[in-house]
Amino acid sequence: MARPNFHALGVLHNSSDGQLVHSPCSVRRALLHQRQEQRVHKVSEASLRMLDACGTAQDVLLLVKEQLKDLQFTFGRGRIGEPEIGNKIAAYNLGRKMLKIETLNRLNSLKGMKIKGMRNKCINPHLSSIDDNLKGVVNVLKEVRMTAISIMEDTNKRLEAVEIAIEDLEVELECMFRRLIQIRVSLLNILTN
Repeated sequence: MARPNFHALGVLHNSSDGQLVHSPCSVRRALLHQRQEQRVHKVSEASLRMLDACGTAQDVLLLVKEQLKDLQFTFGRGRIGEPEIGNKIAAYNLGRKMLKIETLNRLNSLKGMKIKGMRNKCINPHLSSIDDNLKGVVNVLKEVRMTAISIMEDTNKRLEAVEIAIEDLEVELECMFRRLIQIRVSLLNILTN
């Protein structure tokens, strides 16, 4: 499974931040111009949604990690067939479903941002009148947003792959559980006959 390039995204963020901080005063004034101020506000709002989505992704990963550790602990000290194990698995499944719903909601929000970003590329006739430095800043910010969205989508695909692997493990554990019960029943039948 390919890993997203978080280092490249970090370099891209640092580059865009550097361009904003070290841009000439003319670029800053152009950004504060009334027409551009709305665009800067939209980019700021989009970055806030991206921060929210990243925070949600971190929360999801942390909760999944905690639930997996809890299951591992339960399996490590429990005996097959104990009600505690069934309760832990049921709680894990419920939590996983809730996390999946939340992740899909965030991803849909990000996809909406991606579509808006593509539309904005086509509808920017006034950008030709702005100096090249401002165009560079705007293009870098768009690239940062598109890259971050792409990484979030990739992360969601990886989470789905983990979910599929966990479901496969659950099926295998269920089969093993049934086999162990069959063996136990057979042994008890042998002992009682």
